[in-house]
Amino acid sequence: MLFLVVFSAESSPERQTCSQQNKKILRQTWNVIASHKYAYMFLKPVNEKFAPEYYRVVKRPMDLLTLKRRVAKGLVDTLEGFQGEVMLMFQNAMMYNESDSEVYRRAVSMQGDIVEHLQVCQGYHKASF
Repeated sequence: MLFLVVFSAESSPERQTCSQQNKKILRQTWNVIASHKYAYMFLKPVNEKFAPEYYRVVKRPMDLLTLKRRVAKGLVDTLEGFQGEVMLMFQNAMMYNESDSEVYRRAVSMQGDIVEHLQVCQGYHKASF
């Protein structure tokens, strides 16, 4: 589990610095994920033209571009929250697609790689606080 330093709601220089540092870490982590060999499948929102009924089945869609925007807006500002959004993206892919499909298999493979990377990030992030 990841624990981050939480400052008061006031806009102090320390809070802004921590927030900026978190954003930088999340952007770097996003770049690593987006460079994965299967990331192209998850870069943009699902096009229902190619995935009929997707938005009826998946109630909370997530993709890498949406995640990047949420980080930029400060809606995702912790590594734990970031990891939750990434796992949601993979869970959606596995929920919608058949287990013998290419998308499903690649989601499982990429998830394994990314979980490993996120665990390293969490260990580093904990040590720095």
